[in-house]
Amino acid sequence: PPRSTDAARQCLSGTVDVPVVADPSIAGNVKKFAEECNKAASPVGDRCVNMAVTPGDSDAVVNGFIGEWPGELGARPALWIPASSISSARLQAATGKESVSDARSLVNTPVVLAVRPQLKAALAQQSWAALPGLQTNPAALDSLNLPGWGSLRLALPSVGDSDASYLAAEAVAAASAPQGSPATAGLGAVNTLVGGQPKLADNTANEAWKALLTDGDPAVAPVHAVVTTEQQVFQR
Repeated sequence: PPRSTDAARQCLSGTVDVPVVADPSIAGNVKKFAEECNKAASPVGDRCVNMAVTPGDSDAVVNGFIGEWPGELGARPALWIPASSISSARLQAATGKESVSDARSLVNTPVVLAVRPQLKAALAQQSWAALPGLQTNPAALDSLNLPGWGSLRLALPSVGDSDASYLAAEAVAAASAPQGSPATAGLGAVNTLVGGQPKLADNTANEAWKALLTDGDPAVAPVHAVVTTEQQVFQR
């Protein structure tokens, strides 16, 4: 509808809330943008529009769309901004392609390994395909001139920063598949990498970071590296 006249700029017909759910890693910035929009936007059809942003982990959002929407995420959203296309693909796989009417990338950030400083030079020349071997070989880092470090001990969180782990798994599968074969031919390497990750109290990103940054000798830390995004590294 056309924008209202000056007489309607006082929200004569009230306010319409537009619920937005965003991944926790970006919800803070999205909320700032929404607040700026709320202050600057003119009423539409005599109603003021209020963008209300709630953080929501991808697992909770996908499960909510499939079943009953969780009340702690507020109203069922008009817009969902997940961490990556992995999450929207999971929703479409469960409910059908028509469940997503529009999907486009808003921002980009590289998937990276957050590592102890001592590992940076040792891993700089390694590829995604090398990670499963580094994960399962108990002397892998010793052979990279890091005596006493043992295996890679790479954590792949499935809660709290799980999109990065899914994307890293895709990269490992694609890099490990024989030339000319589909990425699915590299799933064995992914299973090796995931199966060899450190056993922690839970598989959250927070627990992985806590284990990575533990006090004491970093060589014997329970985690040497965490799959995450560059944006998350700066945030932490």
